[in-house]
Amino acid sequence: SSLKYARVEIQGVPCAGAIDTGSDITIVGGELFHKIASVARLRKRDFKKADKRPVAYNRQTFRLHGRMDLRITFDGTEMITPVYIKMDAEEQLLLSEGVCRQLGIVSYHPDVKSRCKKGKDAQVPLVRVRLTHSVTLPARRVA
Repeated sequence: SSLKYARVEIQGVPCAGAIDTGSDITIVGGELFHKIASVARLRKRDFKKADKRPVAYNRQTFRLHGRMDLRITFDGTEMITPVYIKMDAEEQLLLSEGVCRQLGIVSYHPDVKSRCKKGKDAQVPLVRVRLTHSVTLPARRVA
């Protein structure tokens, strides 16, 4: 399925972030990071070593180049959260599940629950963003 995006600001810099409800961390690419660092005048001493070794959907680990605590704003709600830098990222901003939930980009319907493989309850996200792609389904054939 195609990614859904939310318009957010990081340190006052407007950007579109891909909603990644399968991710525990928010990742910013090198190009966007340099723009944010320049506009927001981030200090080198605030740049920290990455403390995570994430695993991609294909189960391969990948390298992060650092992290910073940054302010992310969506629709009037803001939070300060660790943002991990991946200089060679294809997608310039991936918003984690926790960031999306706390900023109100996604919300979870309280009445809908399903069972995960490990027996834990999982809730179905209701995405609160404008869809950028739509699909037209063919007319249903009657047999």
